Amino acid sequence: MIEVTHYSPIRIVLVGLGRMLAGAVPLGIGAIFVVMATQMPVAEPSAADPPDWSLAVPAALFLFIGLALFLGGIGRICSAFARNCYLRAGRDGIALRLPVQGWFGRFRVREFNIRWGEIGQLVHFTYRINGIPTARELRIQRRDGTMIKVERHIFSDSTALVQNRLHEIMAGAGR
Repeated sequence: MIEVTHYSPIRIVLVGLGRMLAGAVPLGIGAIFVVMATQMPVAEPSAADPPDWSLAVPAALFLFIGLALFLGGIGRICSAFARNCYLRAGRDGIALRLPVQGWFGRFRVREFNIRWGEIGQLVHFTYRINGIPTARELRIQRRDGTMIKVERHIFSDSTALVQNRLHEIMAGAGR
């Protein structure tokens, strides 16, 4: 088996830092809500005042979302230090080992060995929001309907280049 592309821990760290920054914003907003709810001067209540818990709900929502994003960033940074991650291909098929993200920063290293006959399609996929590309990934669709998604930031080469290399290796293997 030959190495199709190299694992890129620095890209994963940068994505993790971006996630941490994105999580810090809702955490800050949630902290502002908490300070507003606890440090506001007590005045005579009137009938037009909202209930006391009305600041607790948005504070909890912002804190939860911010914590999920922030911990997801920390988890990505931790997953960058996973060892023995690779994308290899040869006559028999593809061997893939990469970190897969979970909730709240958790990850696990998954390993796949896929024979060429099991692969239905190799798809270079681009996520778009209002026509603007936001993320890319390589999708390995198996004939049984399952799909393996390889995000762009995990390996050093672009997903289109990896897809072309895999097609060349597949053609050389006679598939």
